[in-house]
Amino acid sequence: TDIANCELDSETPALTELGSVYGKKAGTTSYSLKLHDKEIHSGKITVGETVPDTLMELPRSEKPVVKESYIYSGDKGKVLLINNTLYIMENGDIEPIAEKVADFDKNSTYDDKGKFTSIETILFQDGTAEVNGEKLYVEDGAKFKAIGRGMCISESGDVYSIHKVGDRFEAEVIYNGFGRFLENSSMNFISDTGELIQIELKRSDEGDYCGYQAFPTGIMNVVDSYNSFFIDENKVLWYVSRNVGSAPKAVKKAEDVVFVGYRHYSDGKVYGCVHITSDGTAYEAGTTRKVILSDNPHDSDDYKIAGQFAAELPFSSSGYISGVSGFDFHITNDNVLCMEYDGHKKAIANVDSYVAARAGSDGKTVYVYFVTNDGMLWSYSFGTQEATALVNRSVIQPVLPDGDVNGDGKFDVADAVLLQKWLLGVPDTHLVHWKAGDLCNDNKLDVYDFCAMKSELANSRS
Repeated sequence: TDIANCELDSETPALTELGSVYGKKAGTTSYSLKLHDKEIHSGKITVGETVPDTLMELPRSEKPVVKESYIYSGDKGKVLLINNTLYIMENGDIEPIAEKVADFDKNSTYDDKGKFTSIETILFQDGTAEVNGEKLYVEDGAKFKAIGRGMCISESGDVYSIHKVGDRFEAEVIYNGFGRFLENSSMNFISDTGELIQIELKRSDEGDYCGYQAFPTGIMNVVDSYNSFFIDENKVLWYVSRNVGSAPKAVKKAEDVVFVGYRHYSDGKVYGCVHITSDGTAYEAGTTRKVILSDNPHDSDDYKIAGQFAAELPFSSSGYISGVSGFDFHITNDNVLCMEYDGHKKAIANVDSYVAARAGSDGKTVYVYFVTNDGMLWSYSFGTQEATALVNRSVIQPVLPDGDVNGDGKFDVADAVLLQKWLLGVPDTHLVHWKAGDLCNDNKLDVYDFCAMKSELANSRS
C-alpha cells in the first residue's frame, strides 16, 4: 500500500517532530518553508518502501463483500464474505465463522407472539440457510438461490418470508415469481413479470404481527426508486403508501421524472428527498414545491466516501464506533484514505474502499479496515500506527469442490489418479489442496478417502 515513514533532512528539532509522512511511492522530494514570501527553511524528504515480505494479493474478482452485522460481530460490527468464507473482524485481524457461504443478510422479523426480532441469515452454497446460527426450517424442503430483505428466494423463484415460531425460525411462501430486489427500496421487490410487489406485515388471529406478506401494486417496469417513491419506464413518479396488514395504495405523483432520492438544499435545509424532471427542475418529492439544490460535495464525486477529517469539510462525523467516539475519515477522489482519531491524522494512498472501524479490546485503540486498489484487505492500528495486510491462506485460496485435490476447480477422474499416485508415493506428486480429498472428514488422507472418491465418481456417472 506504499506506506512509509520518512526522514527529514533537517537539523531543526521542531521539524523532526512532525511525525510520519506517507507517499504513494518511494523516493526523495525537496521542500521549502516560507514566511511572508521569504524562505526560512528548505530540505528533502525521503520516503522508503515498507512492503512486507509476506504480502499476497487477492484476485480483483474476490474483493471482500462487506455486510452489516450485530449478532455475529458485536455492536455496530461488520462481517466480510471472501471466497465463500464468512469472517468477523476483531482487534485488527479476521476470524472465519462459516465456510461454503453464498451470501449473508441482516434484517428483522416478528415471532408468533408479535415480538420484534433481529435476524441474520447465512445462505450456504448447497441452498440451505441458517438464521442467527440455527438451521432454517423449510417444511417443503426447498433449496434457496438468493436471500435479502429478510426473505429467501427458492431455486424455482418462490419468495419465502422468515418468521420465528416457538424456538425455531421457519420459512413460508408469500409470493410466486421473483424477479429482482430494488437497491433503494427495502420493503419491495420486482416480480418476474416486471410488477412492483410491496411487502407488508401480517397479523395473526390474535392480532399480533407474525411475519410478512406480499401485495401486487400494479406499477410496472420500475427504473428508479427511493423508499416509497418509484419511477416507471414512462417517467411517471408513483408513491406507495403503507397499509399495515393489508394491500398498499399506489398514487401517481408527477410526470416526466428522471430522478428521485436525497439531495442537499441551498436554502438552509441540510437535505431532503426530491424528484427531478427532465428539464433539471427539482421538487420536494411527490409535490409541486420547487427547491434549489446546493453544490455540496456530499452530492458530488469530490470524495468517494466520507466522515469528517477536517473542520472545513462539510461532512457529518462517522460517530460512535464500537465504544470509541471521535474517529473520522474520508477517501479522496485520487484514492487517498485520510483518517483522524485522538488528535492523530493519517493518510494512506491507493485505497479503493473503506470497510469499517472497530475498537480494540482495550476500548481505546481503533482498527480501521480498508481495501487497496490491488484488492488487498488491510488493517491500520492507531495504537501501533502500523498497517497490516490481513493475509490468511483460507482467504487467498478459493474454496474448492470436494475431491478437487489438483485444484483445477472441478472434481473428476484426474483427481482420483493424482491421489492414487500420492498414496503410492510416486515421486514429484503434489496435491494442490489435500483437504478437498478428505472425503471421510477425519483430518487425514488415506486409502479410505481414495475409495470414497472412486465411489463418488461412479455414482456421478450412473
